Amino acid sequence: MKNIALMIVDMQEGLVTNHPYNERKVLENIQQLLKATRKNNVEVVY
Repeated sequence: MKNIALMIVDMQEGLVTNHPYNERKVLENIQQLLKATRKNNVEVVY
């Protein structure tokens, strides 16, 4: 079986400083990914 992890890189800096297009949707997508990742016991790396 392959090793799988979700890596979230510097979202605080990216969202607070740069304010990306459709900021709320970006956060919603990350939250959905985290929920699915945790549900499936996949490691999350920050």
